[in-house]
Amino acid sequence: MVYYYNLVQENVRIPFWLIYVVANKIRKLEDEEQFKDDCRWVRDVFRSKPHLAEMFIAIRMRGVLIKDYAESIGVDENTVGHRLARVEKKLKKHYEKHPI
Repeated sequence: MVYYYNLVQENVRIPFWLIYVVANKIRKLEDEEQFKDDCRWVRDVFRSKPHLAEMFIAIRMRGVLIKDYAESIGVDENTVGHRLARVEKKLKKHYEKHPI
């Protein structure tokens, strides 16, 4: 059985599943826009050191493991961990002064 939502003014019947699909797509687009805005903010903070911004985005925002990221750039995991800690500290300070 298919349930419908009636648009009274237009006399159009839209299946609820279609409304659900469209609402999910809109939510995903909003999430993507928020993600892009957040990435843009991180890149702006680290304008002079873009490699640090990309590291933070990859590890903390995209979920890449520190081990995998370290291997991909050819450095030790501890080095990436220390860099990441410094980046997070700077982002925290910047956010306290200039919230998004």
